[in-house]
Amino acid sequence: MDVFIKSTKFPLEKDGNILGIQWPGLTAYLDVFSELAYAIWNFGLNVLFGYMPFDGIWLSMDEPTNFCVDSTGKPIGECYKAPTATKTEATVATESNTSKKPPSPVQAGEFDDIPFLPDGEPLDSNTLSMDAYFTDNNDNKTFVMYNLHNLYATLLMNVTYRYMTAENMSKMRHFMISRGSFVGHGRFGTVYTSENKATFEDLSLSMHQVMAFNMFGIPFVGSDIC
Repeated sequence: MDVFIKSTKFPLEKDGNILGIQWPGLTAYLDVFSELAYAIWNFGLNVLFGYMPFDGIWLSMDEPTNFCVDSTGKPIGECYKAPTATKTEATVATESNTSKKPPSPVQAGEFDDIPFLPDGEPLDSNTLSMDAYFTDNNDNKTFVMYNLHNLYATLLMNVTYRYMTAENMSKMRHFMISRGSFVGHGRFGTVYTSENKATFEDLSLSMHQVMAFNMFGIPFVGSDIC
């Protein structure tokens, strides 16, 4: 099902879904452009509401975060082993093209070697591979993680906002908080500035962050204090 973000590097693994690691363990990531994913998200939230009625949701690690590392401990963008030697790249590509899911609009590793890297770290460090891709029937290399990474948290908040403002939830006073954000995020929810080490340096930084978010149009924002 086109419910989760897809892997370009390993299209034959796990039905083509990209897997990372978060606090619960191996994790698949919602494809926020898929209406089927929206239905699955709603279903999951309805099940949760059945166990414990809620009027607020905390979306953490929605940058999205990924803790996968290789055998040397170096962060990598997805939790798969390399294809076996008996399967060449051509074989993998051929098998991928015969599957029901749409092929990736970009080449594997296309964004691994770009001219500028912030802090000198790979772009997929502690997040997903930049060549991971989303659902789009008319893709022109736009709907890939390289272009949409910074938007992901706000898009996930938007999907959640649609659920929380549906007719059956509309009489509640909602509270939705997210760790990641982008321009316009304040329309759908609030932000917290993530964990810190409770140092005076972190205290100073948190005040700058809160005031900066106010200027970004997100007036309701808070920081961890311990």
